[in-house]
Amino acid sequence: MRKAVMAAAMAAAVLATGGASLPDKASQSDRLIFADRDLAGAAAKAPLAWRLVREGKAAAGFAPLADGLLSVVPVTDPDGGDPMLEMRETASGTERVVGRYPANGMDPVLVYFLESATRNVSALAGGNPDYIRNRFKDAMRKGGEVGAAPAVGATEASGATGAAPADGGTKGDSSATGSAPEGSATQGSAQRVTLRPLAGDPNAARMRGFDALSLTIDLAPDPSLPIAALAATAPGYALRLTRVAP
Repeated sequence: MRKAVMAAAMAAAVLATGGASLPDKASQSDRLIFADRDLAGAAAKAPLAWRLVREGKAAAGFAPLADGLLSVVPVTDPDGGDPMLEMRETASGTERVVGRYPANGMDPVLVYFLESATRNVSALAGGNPDYIRNRFKDAMRKGGEVGAAPAVGATEASGATGAAPADGGTKGDSSATGSAPEGSATQGSAQRVTLRPLAGDPNAARMRGFDALSLTIDLAPDPSLPIAALAATAPGYALRLTRVAP
C-alpha cells in the first residue's frame, strides 16, 4: 500500500495534468504525450519492458547504468483487490519495486521518466528538483515540437535495444531530423515530441550545460499504445528508455 501511495504522490508531483483532464485547447504534443494508454491490457498479453540506460559522470544521487530494465506487470492491490500496475526496475542484476499505480491512470512509464530526469538534472547540476520539475510542467503546458519519429516501428519489430537518437535538431529544421513545427506531423505515422524545458532559463549560467536539455518521446502510429522510446539528453548526460519487443 505504501508503494502505491508513493507512486501516486510521484505522479502528482511530476504532472499537474493528465490525459483525462486535458483542456479543449490542449496542444497537439500534450494530446500525444497524455493519450490514454491501456498498459494493463498490453501487459496482460505480453511482457512489457523498456531498456534503461543512464549516461553521465557518477555523482551523489546519480549512478550511470548500462544494462537496466524497467518492466510493468499487472498485479492486484492486496488491500482493496483493485487491479494495479507494478513497476519494477532491474539494475546490475538487482530488481526493486518502484511502485504501484492504478491500472487506469497516468502512464507510469512517462511519470518514471520525467521524475528520473528531474532527479538526475538536480543531482548533476546542483539545482532544486522542485524548480526543475516546474520547468518541465511549463514546457508541457506550452507544447513541444512534433515531428516524425525515427524508425519506431523498426525498433520494436526487431527487438533492438539501442535507444532512438535523442537529438531532435533545431526547431524547424525538418531536413536533417524529421522534426517539424507542431501540427505538421501526419496522422498514422510514428511521431516524436521534443521538449526543451530549460532553454532560455534565467539561471542557465549555473546549470552546467543543462539549459540545453532535450526531452524526446517517441510514440507509435497509435499513441494509445505503450510509448516506444523516451530520452533526456544534455552535454555529458543521457537517460534513455527504449521499449523491448515481446
